[in-house]
Amino acid sequence: YALVQLRADDEDGKTAAYRDLRGALDTPGVRTQTGGNVPFLEEANTRTTADITRAELLSMPILLVLLVLIFGGLVAASTPLLIGLLAILGGFIAVRVVNLFTDVSIFAINVITLIGLGLAVDYALFVVSRFREELAAGHSTPEAVRRTMATAGRTVLVSGLTIALAMASLLIFPQSFLRSMGLGGMAAVLVAMLAALTVLPAL
Repeated sequence: YALVQLRADDEDGKTAAYRDLRGALDTPGVRTQTGGNVPFLEEANTRTTADITRAELLSMPILLVLLVLIFGGLVAASTPLLIGLLAILGGFIAVRVVNLFTDVSIFAINVITLIGLGLAVDYALFVVSRFREELAAGHSTPEAVRRTMATAGRTVLVSGLTIALAMASLLIFPQSFLRSMGLGGMAAVLVAMLAALTVLPAL
């Protein structure tokens, strides 16, 4: 059993030092295992990146087929995906800015991807369904958009703010990964909400 102390000042520096050191710990004929916070985070980062990539490659085509069936058309079905991509991209950018001032765990990526895409589909379903109802009632397109945003848009606004406030409760925990999940969730929710209230009506 060997105890190794990494002398870097921050998590990134410790991770880089661990990567440089890890290869030197292996010995032929001996099974070497590492533990502790830094090896755990390094393994979590590697697995998370691979899992997210695989999940997105599998889920996107299935989601598109389901949306075409639900919305009844390719154009309408593409709007939730567009809002979802905006939510994910906006969440990544927001967390990147936050990362300039404090450490952000890799787990924030999972939360942004899952919540951003899920809420984007949910909000787009609210707005598009209500818009179609207003058109079917004989209203012009501008009037249908106005009435949609006064009803379904208000629901999206209240929902987004409520979920963001709920996610903010994770910020009180001292653990970095819990705070990061809260930051990632808030960023994804707020961007998905804003996109559903601005980009979607414009489309």
